[in-house]
Amino acid sequence: MKFYYLDSSAWVKRYQSEAGTEWLERLWNQPVHFACATLGLIEVLCTIARRHAAQTVAEAVTTSMLSAVRSDFDTFLGVELDERVLHLAKSLASRRLRGADCIHLASALRVRESSGETVTLIASDAELLAAATAEGLPIIDPSRNPDRLSLD
Repeated sequence: MKFYYLDSSAWVKRYQSEAGTEWLERLWNQPVHFACATLGLIEVLCTIARRHAAQTVAEAVTTSMLSAVRSDFDTFLGVELDERVLHLAKSLASRRLRGADCIHLASALRVRESSGETVTLIASDAELLAAATAEGLPIIDPSRNPDRLSLD
């Protein structure tokens, strides 16, 4: 079973129209398995709440969208911030990533380690994508990528 690890920079595109949204929506409609750290859930929820507040979006719309995020996450392989992920994240600090990016990369590596499967990291963050490549993970940037959906 192949996993697509969604960093929050990519996952939020499902709920907010921006570069890469159409590509992510095409991926979402495929029979694939997603993974994300529990940190990513919090990041996406906060991003939506903050953007909606700044744009004065109706509270009911925000509540509905936040519910959709939680519901989507329930279908993911959620990666807890446990001792193994923390250990991996600390070892990635030398890559000069932001703290949250260390946790996301460590979580993707943890999924690969525990499942023995291919894990493709999807993000719209050049530094994170470069670090993932250095760790041997296939990567996709939905903002730059694919006019066509390739799941190979």
